[in-house]
Amino acid sequence: MTLSSNLQFSAAPSSEAVSLNGLTIRQAQVEDAEAVAQFLRFFQEVSFCEWQDRQQLELLILSQQGCCYIAMDPHSRLVGAAIGGIMGTRGTVNHLAISPRYRQMKIGTTLTQSLLQHFRERGVKRVFLFIDDRNQLALNFWHRQGFAPTQGETTCEIDL
Repeated sequence: MTLSSNLQFSAAPSSEAVSLNGLTIRQAQVEDAEAVAQFLRFFQEVSFCEWQDRQQLELLILSQQGCCYIAMDPHSRLVGAAIGGIMGTRGTVNHLAISPRYRQMKIGTTLTQSLLQHFRERGVKRVFLFIDDRNQLALNFWHRQGFAPTQGETTCEIDL
């Protein structure tokens, strides 16, 4: 599938790095956990909770049920991150963030495609995510990725 005039995205195995406009998109390693945690805390709209830290991300990265993909610039600086998880045949996109300077470069799309490919390889049949109703940019982005609002459901949660 062609994402832009100079970008080709193929369904490469989810563990392989992808080059994108001089950036590297790859699966995160345990040693990336602290940088990812710090990066996600920068974005208020991401809802990265105070209890989510390096240790939680390390566990997620090592887990069979979790996945994290990152985008690195040519100087090895983190410019994008996506985190997801698997519950049986359902997947969830927990967080996606791109540095403002790097937006509109298809990084979010490529990170999303990496997560979705990871899910496909593990037998996931449906993926869900939560979006703040007031975040129109996110609503538009996820709609372009093929996601649609769930009808007839209300989300409830509790902090433990």
